[in-house]
Amino acid sequence: MSPAMSLWTALVFAVSLSVHAQGPSTFIGVCSRQVEKVPIVYNETFIQPVYQPYLTTCRGHRTCSTYRTVYSVAVRQVKKEVVQVKSVCCPGWKKKEPNSESCEEAVCRKPCQNGGTCIKPNMCRCPAAWGGRYCHVDIDECRRPSQYCPQICVNTRGGYRCECHAGYVLQEDGKSCIRDKTPPSVPAQQAEGKQRLCFIKVVVDPSIYPVK
Repeated sequence: MSPAMSLWTALVFAVSLSVHAQGPSTFIGVCSRQVEKVPIVYNETFIQPVYQPYLTTCRGHRTCSTYRTVYSVAVRQVKKEVVQVKSVCCPGWKKKEPNSESCEEAVCRKPCQNGGTCIKPNMCRCPAAWGGRYCHVDIDECRRPSQYCPQICVNTRGGYRCECHAGYVLQEDGKSCIRDKTPPSVPAQQAEGKQRLCFIKVVVDPSIYPVK
């Protein structure tokens, strides 16, 4: 085995030992860590010798052609394999970034609804008005109406609203009710009837009721 191959084998073995010696992974959502060889390609610069012909004077004052060496910076493409330690996510977890060491993003089999957030595998954190595993169940706040509305509680999809009994007015906070102090208005028909009474003209027949 060549010295380079021996060094490569020793490096892989050392990294493998260091990974397995860690025991259970301390990264979020990671079940195991694996060592793998990853091919990479990159460019590097190097000093390249260049032979240039030139004319000079030889013995006897003759003109001779010869070469001289000059050096220039060149670029070449390099391909090789490097050893990387890869995190393997546990079921129900995934990486936010491909090269991340942690699997901190939970996976829900169904998407969380109504503004919910997936916090654990197949478990959503729901807003106050929603419940269920995937935030798909509307919570009836009016089961305990006194907690939200002092008089009448009306459940709506994703919320509720308060109403008041007859003779009370709902306040700006949308919950409180106070007694209505506005004078009761006269119905339109009654108002028109009273107005007509003001214009009734009584005519007395003199033949029946003689005027004295």
